[in-house]
Amino acid sequence: MRIKDLIYYGKKVKQAGLVHGSSGNLSIRLGDDKFAISGTGAALDELDDKSVSICSLSGEQAAKGAVPSMEAGMHRALYRSRPEMSAILHFQSLYATIIACSERPESVNLNVIPEVPVHLGKILLVPYYPPGSRELAQAAASVAASDTSSVLLMLKQHGQIALGTNLKEVICAAEVCEFACQLAMTGKKLVAFDGDQLKKLRNYGHRSGTASGNG
Repeated sequence: MRIKDLIYYGKKVKQAGLVHGSSGNLSIRLGDDKFAISGTGAALDELDDKSVSICSLSGEQAAKGAVPSMEAGMHRALYRSRPEMSAILHFQSLYATIIACSERPESVNLNVIPEVPVHLGKILLVPYYPPGSRELAQAAASVAASDTSSVLLMLKQHGQIALGTNLKEVICAAEVCEFACQLAMTGKKLVAFDGDQLKKLRNYGHRSGTASGNG
Protein backbone atom coordinates (compact mmCIF):
# COMPACT_ATOMS: atom_id res chain seq x y z
CA MET A 1 0.00 0.00 0.00
CA ARG A 2 1.07 3.55 -0.74
CA ILE A 3 0.38 7.05 0.54
CA LYS A 4 -1.97 7.69 -2.37
CA ASP A 5 -4.06 4.71 -1.20
CA LEU A 6 -4.34 6.28 2.26
CA ILE A 7 -5.51 9.54 0.66
CA TYR A 8 -8.02 7.75 -1.59
CA TYR A 9 -9.56 5.64 1.16
CA GLY A 10 -9.66 8.57 3.57
CA LYS A 11 -12.34 10.02 1.30
CA LYS A 12 -14.20 6.70 1.32
CA VAL A 13 -14.23 6.68 5.13
CA LYS A 14 -15.82 10.14 5.24
CA GLN A 15 -18.32 9.33 2.48
CA ALA A 16 -19.45 6.27 4.45
CA GLY A 17 -20.25 8.47 7.46
CA LEU A 18 -17.74 6.70 9.68
CA VAL A 19 -16.09 9.91 10.91
CA HIS A 20 -17.22 13.49 11.44
CA GLY A 21 -15.26 16.72 11.06
CA SER A 22 -11.60 16.00 11.78
CA SER A 23 -12.37 13.05 14.07
CA GLY A 24 -10.90 9.62 13.45
CA ASN A 25 -7.56 8.55 12.02
CA LEU A 26 -6.36 6.14 9.37
CA SER A 27 -3.03 4.40 8.88
CA ILE A 28 -1.20 1.85 6.75
CA ARG A 29 1.90 -0.22 7.39
CA LEU A 30 4.86 0.70 5.18
CA GLY A 31 7.34 -2.16 5.16
CA ASP A 32 8.76 -3.66 8.35
CA ASP A 33 9.48 -0.55 10.40
CA LYS A 34 7.26 2.30 9.25
CA PHE A 35 3.63 3.27 9.04
CA ALA A 36 1.84 6.25 7.54
CA ILE A 37 -0.97 7.94 9.48
CA SER A 38 -3.25 10.91 8.97
CA GLY A 39 -1.89 14.06 10.56
CA THR A 40 -3.29 15.72 13.65
CA GLY A 41 -6.39 17.79 12.91
CA ALA A 42 -6.59 16.51 9.33
CA ALA A 43 -10.05 15.63 8.00
CA LEU A 44 -9.81 12.22 6.34
CA ASP A 45 -11.56 13.38 3.18
CA GLU A 46 -9.03 16.19 2.75
CA LEU A 47 -5.79 14.24 3.13
CA ASP A 48 -2.89 15.05 0.84
CA ASP A 49 0.86 14.44 0.87
CA LYS A 50 1.37 17.33 3.30
CA SER A 51 -1.15 16.08 5.88
CA VAL A 52 0.24 12.54 6.22
CA SER A 53 2.91 11.56 8.75
CA ILE A 54 5.48 8.76 8.40
CA CYS A 55 6.23 7.15 11.78
CA SER A 56 8.55 4.45 13.05
CA LEU A 57 7.17 1.16 14.35
CA SER A 58 10.24 0.36 16.43
CA GLY A 59 10.32 3.52 18.50
CA GLU A 60 8.98 6.99 18.97
CA GLN A 61 11.51 8.80 16.79
CA ALA A 62 10.46 12.10 15.27
CA ALA A 63 7.92 11.58 12.52
CA LYS A 64 8.47 12.79 8.96
CA GLY A 65 5.90 15.03 7.31
CA ALA A 66 2.88 16.30 9.20
CA VAL A 67 2.52 16.14 12.97
CA PRO A 68 0.99 12.67 13.47
CA SER A 69 -2.46 12.05 14.89
CA MET A 70 -2.54 11.98 18.69
CA GLU A 71 -3.45 8.30 18.38
CA ALA A 72 -0.25 7.38 16.51
CA GLY A 73 0.99 5.58 19.64
CA MET A 74 -2.10 3.38 19.64
CA HIS A 75 -1.65 2.53 15.95
CA ARG A 76 2.02 1.70 16.61
CA ALA A 77 1.12 -0.57 19.53
CA LEU A 78 -1.60 -2.32 17.51
CA TYR A 79 0.73 -3.00 14.57
CA ARG A 80 3.23 -4.50 16.98
CA SER A 81 0.62 -6.70 18.67
CA ARG A 82 -1.01 -7.77 15.40
CA PRO A 83 1.83 -8.10 12.86
CA GLU A 84 -0.51 -9.69 10.31
CA MET A 85 -2.45 -6.43 10.01
CA SER A 86 -1.47 -3.64 7.61
CA ALA A 87 -4.27 -1.09 7.99
CA ILE A 88 -6.05 0.52 10.94
CA LEU A 89 -9.08 2.79 11.07
CA HIS A 90 -10.15 4.60 14.23
CA PHE A 91 -13.72 5.72 13.58
CA GLN A 92 -16.70 7.16 15.43
CA SER A 93 -19.84 6.29 13.49
CA LEU A 94 -23.09 7.39 15.12
CA TYR A 95 -24.80 4.21 16.34
CA ALA A 96 -21.60 2.33 17.19
CA THR A 97 -20.42 5.27 19.27
CA ILE A 98 -23.77 5.51 21.07
CA ILE A 99 -23.25 1.91 22.16
CA ALA A 100 -19.59 2.54 23.08
CA CYS A 101 -20.78 5.41 25.29
CA SER A 102 -23.63 3.46 26.89
CA GLU A 103 -23.51 2.32 30.50
CA ARG A 104 -22.79 -1.32 29.63
CA PRO A 105 -21.69 -1.69 26.00
CA GLU A 106 -20.66 -5.28 26.69
CA SER A 107 -24.34 -6.14 27.25
CA VAL A 108 -25.32 -5.24 23.66
CA ASN A 109 -25.22 -8.40 21.54
CA LEU A 110 -24.45 -7.46 17.94
CA ASN A 111 -24.42 -11.02 16.59
CA VAL A 112 -27.86 -10.57 15.04
CA ILE A 113 -26.73 -10.89 11.42
CA PRO A 114 -24.24 -13.48 10.11
CA GLU A 115 -21.90 -10.76 8.84
CA VAL A 116 -20.89 -9.78 12.38
CA PRO A 117 -19.37 -13.10 13.52
CA VAL A 118 -18.17 -13.92 9.99
CA HIS A 119 -16.54 -10.58 9.11
CA LEU A 120 -15.66 -9.20 12.54
CA GLY A 121 -15.14 -12.23 14.77
CA LYS A 122 -15.67 -11.35 18.41
CA ILE A 123 -16.05 -7.63 19.06
CA LEU A 124 -13.55 -6.79 21.81
CA LEU A 125 -14.12 -4.10 24.45
CA VAL A 126 -11.28 -1.78 25.52
CA PRO A 127 -11.67 0.04 28.88
CA TYR A 128 -11.70 3.81 28.88
CA TYR A 129 -8.38 5.66 29.02
CA PRO A 130 -7.75 9.25 27.89
CA PRO A 131 -7.40 9.69 24.11
CA GLY A 132 -3.79 9.71 22.97
CA SER A 133 -2.53 8.24 26.24
CA ARG A 134 0.07 5.52 26.59
CA GLU A 135 -2.43 3.63 28.76
CA LEU A 136 -4.98 3.55 25.93
CA ALA A 137 -2.36 2.37 23.43
CA GLN A 138 -1.23 -0.44 25.75
CA ALA A 139 -4.79 -1.50 26.59
CA ALA A 140 -5.89 -1.58 22.93
CA ALA A 141 -2.83 -3.61 21.92
CA SER A 142 -3.32 -6.07 24.77
CA VAL A 143 -7.01 -6.57 24.00
CA ALA A 144 -6.35 -6.94 20.26
CA ALA A 145 -3.70 -9.59 20.92
CA SER A 146 -6.07 -11.57 23.17
CA ASP A 147 -8.10 -12.80 20.18
CA THR A 148 -6.39 -12.61 16.80
CA SER A 149 -9.56 -13.71 14.99
CA SER A 150 -11.13 -10.36 15.89
CA VAL A 151 -10.82 -7.25 13.71
CA LEU A 152 -13.04 -4.86 15.68
CA LEU A 153 -12.32 -3.14 18.99
CA MET A 154 -14.89 -1.00 20.79
CA LEU A 155 -13.22 1.71 22.86
CA LYS A 156 -15.44 2.48 25.83
CA GLN A 157 -16.71 6.09 25.83
CA HIS A 158 -14.61 6.82 22.77
CA GLY A 159 -15.21 5.01 19.48
CA GLN A 160 -14.05 2.01 17.50
CA ILE A 161 -10.97 0.48 15.87
CA ALA A 162 -11.10 -1.66 12.73
CA LEU A 163 -8.07 -3.77 11.77
CA GLY A 164 -7.35 -5.28 8.36
CA THR A 165 -4.75 -6.43 5.88
CA ASN A 166 -5.72 -3.54 3.61
CA LEU A 167 -7.72 -0.32 3.68
CA LYS A 168 -10.75 -1.78 1.92
CA GLU A 169 -11.07 -4.37 4.66
CA VAL A 170 -11.09 -1.87 7.50
CA ILE A 171 -13.85 0.16 5.87
CA CYS A 172 -15.88 -3.03 5.32
CA ALA A 173 -15.46 -4.02 8.97
CA ALA A 174 -16.47 -0.55 10.16
CA GLU A 175 -19.58 -0.52 7.98
CA VAL A 176 -20.67 -3.97 9.19
CA CYS A 177 -20.22 -2.84 12.79
CA GLU A 178 -22.22 0.35 12.26
CA PHE A 179 -25.09 -1.49 10.53
CA ALA A 180 -25.34 -4.04 13.35
CA CYS A 181 -25.35 -1.20 15.88
CA GLN A 182 -28.16 0.52 13.98
CA LEU A 183 -30.18 -2.69 14.23
CA ALA A 184 -29.45 -2.95 17.95
CA MET A 185 -30.64 0.62 18.50
CA THR A 186 -34.07 0.11 16.90
CA GLY A 187 -35.51 -0.90 20.27
CA LYS A 188 -36.85 -4.12 18.78
CA LYS A 189 -36.18 -7.43 20.51
CA LEU A 190 -33.63 -9.04 18.22
CA VAL A 191 -32.62 -12.70 18.09
CA ALA A 192 -28.84 -13.17 18.29
CA PHE A 193 -26.83 -16.16 17.15
CA ASP A 194 -25.37 -18.16 20.04
CA GLY A 195 -23.97 -21.56 20.91
CA ASP A 196 -23.01 -23.80 18.00
CA GLN A 197 -24.48 -21.41 15.42
CA LEU A 198 -22.25 -18.58 16.58
CA LYS A 199 -19.19 -20.83 16.80
CA LYS A 200 -19.73 -22.13 13.25
CA LEU A 201 -20.09 -18.62 11.84
CA ARG A 202 -16.92 -17.42 13.56
CA ASN A 203 -15.03 -20.50 12.44
CA TYR A 204 -16.24 -19.97 8.90
CA GLY A 205 -14.90 -16.44 8.90
CA HIS A 206 -11.58 -17.51 10.40
CA ARG A 207 -11.09 -20.39 7.92
CA SER A 208 -12.11 -18.46 4.82
CA GLY A 209 -10.33 -15.23 5.66
CA THR A 210 -13.58 -13.25 5.77
CA ALA A 211 -13.00 -12.16 9.37
CA SER A 212 -11.07 -9.25 7.92
CA GLY A 213 -13.54 -8.47 5.19
CA ASN A 214 -12.70 -10.80 2.28
CA GLY A 215 -16.10 -12.24 1.71
